[in-house]
Amino acid sequence: MSRRFALVSLLALAGVAAAAPPAAAQAFGIGPRLSFVRGDLPADIPSTRFAGGAIRLLSSPHVGIEAALDHRSETSDDQLTRLRQTPFQGSLLLFVVRSTLSPYLLGGIGIYTEFHDVLDANGVVSTTTTERTTGWHFGFGSELRLARHVSAFADYRYRLVKFGDADDEGNEPINLPGLKNLGITHHGSMWTAGAMFYF
Repeated sequence: MSRRFALVSLLALAGVAAAAPPAAAQAFGIGPRLSFVRGDLPADIPSTRFAGGAIRLLSSPHVGIEAALDHRSETSDDQLTRLRQTPFQGSLLLFVVRSTLSPYLLGGIGIYTEFHDVLDANGVVSTTTTERTTGWHFGFGSELRLARHVSAFADYRYRLVKFGDADDEGNEPINLPGLKNLGITHHGSMWTAGAMFYF
C-alpha cells in the first residue's frame, strides 16, 4: 500500500462518515497525534517519534473504527541519504464503558512503509528504494472527554503481532495475563497520544 493509497483511504472513510445518516450514538472525529515507537536497546537502536493524524468513526457507544497515518523523515549527517517512514494503521476500537474516561481495547492491521532516498550534492533525490512490512497490532488505551466535542486519548500498541509459535529473530513474547501461554509474539511496541475533535 502506497502513501497515496493510505491518504485516499483516510479521505474515503471521512467521506463515508460525513455522508452517513445521523444517529444518536454515531460520531465522526479527526485530530492530530504523536507516536513514540520503542527502540531496540540490545541493538542500540533509539526510540523514534512520529507526527501524524487519525480519524475515528464511532458507529455505536461501544464500537469504533480508527484510521491513522504518521510520518517521519531523517537525513544522514553527510546529507546523501534520507529515510522516510509512513506507517498506516487501521484499527477496531472496543470501548469497555462510555463515560468521561472511556477505556478501550484495539486491534487491527498496520502497513509500515520506508522510503530510502539517495540524494545528490544539491539535495535532489536520485534514486529511491521502498520497503514495506504488514502485520497485526493490538493494544489498549483510554479516551478522556474534555468538552462535548473534544477528547484526548492515549494508548499502547504491540506491533507486528504473530500468533502461534513464531520464532522470528527479534520477536518478543507478550507476557500479559491470560496471553503469556498462547505463544503470541510481537516485534516492537508504541505509545500514541493525541486529540480528537468530534462532529
